[in-house]
Amino acid sequence: MTTEDKSKAAPQRYLKTDTVASFILVNGMVIAVIAFVALHFAVANMKNMEARGRTRDILRATEQSLTDMEKTVRNLQYFHSSVNATTQDPASVIGGVQKLLTGNAPLTALLWATDKGVWRQQDMRSMSERTAYDASLGWPSYNELAREATRMNFNEIDYLPDMPWAAFSAKAGSSANEPVGLVLKSRLADNATGILLVATTPAMIFGNSWAAQREDIDRVTIKDRDTDFVLVDTRLSSMVTGDEAEPSVETVNYVLTLGNQSWDIKFGVRPTLMSKLLTFTPWGALALIMVLTGIASSIAHRKHAQDLKLEEMSKSLEGTQSELQSRISERDKLFHALRKSEREYKAVINSVSDVIFETDEIGRIMFLNETWKKMTLRETGDTLGESLFAMLDVSEQTKQRDMFDELVRGERQAYRAETRLNLGHGTIKPVEIAFSMLRMTEDKSIRVVGSIHDIEKRSSVSVRSSKTPSPASIRFPPMAASSRPTWRWPKSSATARRTS
Repeated sequence: MTTEDKSKAAPQRYLKTDTVASFILVNGMVIAVIAFVALHFAVANMKNMEARGRTRDILRATEQSLTDMEKTVRNLQYFHSSVNATTQDPASVIGGVQKLLTGNAPLTALLWATDKGVWRQQDMRSMSERTAYDASLGWPSYNELAREATRMNFNEIDYLPDMPWAAFSAKAGSSANEPVGLVLKSRLADNATGILLVATTPAMIFGNSWAAQREDIDRVTIKDRDTDFVLVDTRLSSMVTGDEAEPSVETVNYVLTLGNQSWDIKFGVRPTLMSKLLTFTPWGALALIMVLTGIASSIAHRKHAQDLKLEEMSKSLEGTQSELQSRISERDKLFHALRKSEREYKAVINSVSDVIFETDEIGRIMFLNETWKKMTLRETGDTLGESLFAMLDVSEQTKQRDMFDELVRGERQAYRAETRLNLGHGTIKPVEIAFSMLRMTEDKSIRVVGSIHDIEKRSSVSVRSSKTPSPASIRFPPMAASSRPTWRWPKSSATARRTS
């Protein structure tokens, strides 16, 4: 391909201007949609967390109201189970109850009945009291209460969201004013069974705790999870009338566990100004990304022209790149050759039978070959940095260190010395240490190179040889003077010896 053909083919490697703009536009729209969805869920989570923070106080107040109501019921149960009906008249009982319920108690009626025939009935709405069952009043009999309490445990409060008796069947204008019952079954001291029924309304239980939250909370709904019976569904906001809820209300769900029952509580929280602003954040991000996408598409036209110029410049750099590539290839070959030589050198160093070492000018070990491990059974890495002379026998450390210092100062030539290595645990190994040369490192520090030869076998042979008597030490018995041989040189031999 000629140079002219290459120049014609080069621009084809780039996308056309319209194609680049379309590509950027499509990608920008995809990114905008992804950002919109991500921000939508993130903002929803932030609004939910804010709503939960604002409903935390009213939830605690709601739980406290239930706790106070249950305490009132338990106090009434304790009072009635402690009263002896045979020794106290009804007026005394009623008076005691009035003293117990000091203040404005959140209940409308109460009934205490036992299987022994005790009956105490009080209606706070009509301010009437009775000590005997009267079916015409529409109150439940003991047997009816016992059927409701069959599934209950003793001393455990249960809630009756729907009270089917005529005395409590009047419908109110709001679910918050519908009657609910709290039932508590207990075992008395005389082995009788007593059942306490307390009638109240959600408005009486929670009214005070919800009153301070009317501007923040739009709606409260309480539903029994097991029966789906709605105990409360009321609007709290004084600024909203009718049943139409504000469309941007944030719903927060909680669960209250009451004995064996569970209530689902939903708070409809009115949005704050910050929540309303956060609602528009995803739309703002979508618009911003689309604007930036348009700007990027226009920039693509200019970048296309720059890419064509860069293509021409890259051609001129191809020759330089090829030359650099060849140099890099040569350098790689040299590097691999160096690594190979290094491996071979290391293999040779580790294959010799002597320990080859290198120390600094004060005797600290800087290098050891693998023979050290075979000789001492110590790892080379654990030994590096330790003093060579600290590994010698204590009696020879000072002498060897002095000779080493003379070598470093230039007062002694390379030398060999027999000494002993202290391997620990009472093990001594005789060795021959040779300090052969000094060298200078790149940072101008001195290194001493040497070797350690194991002479343990040679020492053992010397010890055995010392135990065998030498010819010079053999003693012969003395001989008589007449029996000693006399040696004379022949004259001719003597003359010849002198002549020579």
